[in-house]
Amino acid sequence: MKKASKVTAGILTASLLVFPFVQTGHTALAAKAKQEQLHKDKQQKEQKGQPVWDRSSLFFTTADETPDGISASIKNGEDSEAMQGEVRYEVYWSESGNPKDGVIVYSGVVQPLAPGETQVLTYNPDKIVDGNYMFKAYQREDHPGTGVLWSESITVSGNGTEETSPVPEEPEYPENPESPENNNPYEPTPYEPNPYDNVNVYGSGNYTYPGM
Repeated sequence: MKKASKVTAGILTASLLVFPFVQTGHTALAAKAKQEQLHKDKQQKEQKGQPVWDRSSLFFTTADETPDGISASIKNGEDSEAMQGEVRYEVYWSESGNPKDGVIVYSGVVQPLAPGETQVLTYNPDKIVDGNYMFKAYQREDHPGTGVLWSESITVSGNGTEETSPVPEEPEYPENPESPENNNPYEPTPYEPNPYDNVNVYGSGNYTYPGM
């Protein structure tokens, strides 16, 4: 009886030792089968002329106010594949509330990123106005998710809500060489009385003009 118990215990121990290797083998086979299926689906789509996801996957890592405006960092996942083309991004603004319900104030391009690579997106207007901002980016075509991603909201304050026009500079007039004391051609020269204006050079009497 003791001998049978020892044999049973030995078989059980051996089974427990073998099980992790069997499980690992099944996991590896499943991953390989999944990759083969994805490759097969990709080839079928290419043959049909359908868009094919390049297996990239973007996500935002930061969103902050900067001295010149605002910025957000976007990254391609470490386990993703390289982007096969660029995608668009937009900046939304709302004076208050959720920027997603606001208006687009800027758009730009995310360059093709390698796995784990990051790009800093910026919005640097001449004067950024107060309000809430948010970056929106698009995934590569045929991405299995929603296809879009949003950054965290960025609140800007202390800059005013209206654009201000620059103060016009004082116009510079060209110098007038004939009148060095009057360099502004739009300002008339002050009148100086002529001492001969009230002098009668002909004296008194009657005068006959030629031809009369």
